[in-house]
Amino acid sequence: MDEPTSALDGVAARAVGDLIRAHTADGGSVVLVSHDTTFVDEVADEVWSLAQGQLSRTVPPRDTGAGEQR
Repeated sequence: MDEPTSALDGVAARAVGDLIRAHTADGGSVVLVSHDTTFVDEVADEVWSLAQGQLSRTVPPRDTGAGEQR
């Protein structure tokens, strides 16, 4: 998913998060790209960070530094 909450209001963004959590709870996987680190922290089990086109590191969810650009 590429920026799944872009241009959504809070209610719709929460609904997208609920769908992602339900899908992964049933054993599914989601690859998500987003600048919204708060949303990523809420839905991710694993976070990979890219810098200058290179995989730079893996950080645990809820430690992405909401609002920071990496």
